[in-house]
Amino acid sequence: MQGMCLCLTLCLGMQASLGVDPGQLDPDFGTMTLDAHTDGDSVLIQFLQQADGKLLAIGARSLNTWTAARYLADGTPDESFGSEGYFNIPLTSEPTSLAADSQGRLIIHHAHLGISLKRYLESDELDLTFGSDGALTLNEPPHTKAGEILLDSLERLYVATRTTTDLTLYRLTVDGVLDSTFGDSGSSSILSGAASSGVRFHAMALQQDGAMVIAYGQAMGLENSAIHVVRVDAQGNLDTAFGANGTAAVSIPGLYLTPQTVTFHEGGKILVGADAIIAASFREDSGRPTFDFDNVLFRFTTNGE
Repeated sequence: MQGMCLCLTLCLGMQASLGVDPGQLDPDFGTMTLDAHTDGDSVLIQFLQQADGKLLAIGARSLNTWTAARYLADGTPDESFGSEGYFNIPLTSEPTSLAADSQGRLIIHHAHLGISLKRYLESDELDLTFGSDGALTLNEPPHTKAGEILLDSLERLYVATRTTTDLTLYRLTVDGVLDSTFGDSGSSSILSGAASSGVRFHAMALQQDGAMVIAYGQAMGLENSAIHVVRVDAQGNLDTAFGANGTAAVSIPGLYLTPQTVTFHEGGKILVGADAIIAASFREDSGRPTFDFDNVLFRFTTNGE
């Protein structure tokens, strides 16, 4: 899995060693991959960098078994994690997002529909102090999908869910229960009902002041969509001073936009990266459209302009 090593090197932006041209693989960054821990081929699903510089990765080992591995900043296995730097995790669905707290505990969301979270200790055991015996499942309406999970500076956990008509943000305490001090008993309804019909993928990021910025796509016919950006304050209230009554929006005629990531630029400006699908032409035999794919980057001011 040489691609995994390349990805980790580039994403971390590690400084090239002396005598190595910029943009080349860093020879000082380890050579270990998930394959070394899975007795064969594996597929990288998720990875992140912890606050202490260590790297966490999850790969697919088999249909219902996944491998979590942790590496030191130089790319060598962290032998304090699991058994010689890794452990296997039995899950019934693919991990869709992960986070790690200051104690090195691994939090995994692993449901394509609804919310299903587990927290593991560094020793590979479920953390029984989280949720109910190490796991938390929230009953959601049919076809509810959850996105990434994020931890704030107090290690409270955020997760957002969406249907085609609704978008809801949840906050959990460090113990894995809904935080009653946030929104309405732990949840904040950002969108609800027919006005939000066509809601698609969403991405989010936390500001330093605890406010959450969420970008989501909304269909506008077969060939167009808009990207909406909302901001929710640390108490779970929609920030109505942001954009127009709490929402900023952008669309480009002829482009079907799907937000993939949110981050912050100079001075706290908001960057939204999106996939763009373009109906380029129509097939002569069937009249069906053919599509081109591109990427678009939008920047909003701190006030949502």
